[in-house]
Amino acid sequence: MLLLTQPMRKILVADDEHHIVESLINLLSKHYEVEYVRNGKKAMENINNGGLDGIVLDWDMPHIPGLSYHNSEDQKFYGNEIAKMARKLYPNIPIILRSSASSEFTDELKPFNVFCLDKSVDKEIILKYFKENIKE
Repeated sequence: MLLLTQPMRKILVADDEHHIVESLINLLSKHYEVEYVRNGKKAMENINNGGLDGIVLDWDMPHIPGLSYHNSEDQKFYGNEIAKMARKLYPNIPIILRSSASSEFTDELKPFNVFCLDKSVDKEIILKYFKENIKE
């Protein structure tokens, strides 16, 4: 008898801090296929390519990896704007926005059903949120 297994659900992690990306990959890859990007432009490309079951976004990401982006506003991608665009393409998947000032975005993103999470919160909450919200 041949058993067919479902492919792993895919999560996109977008964050420009290497240690955060690594810790999220270590946590999530036990349960999901994890794609990761380290800048906002790549995050938008991956979102537009489709096939995602969940998204974790940093709020403040550079457009170009390694660029000192605090000098040029047009080189910046903000996670709250990416989350809004992602919600249009993915009306039903869980989207998490992580920021050190997550409370600033809660009201703005509430109509988009984006879970705002402070970066200081235990990352296990991210895994729990995906387990509760990704449809099998």
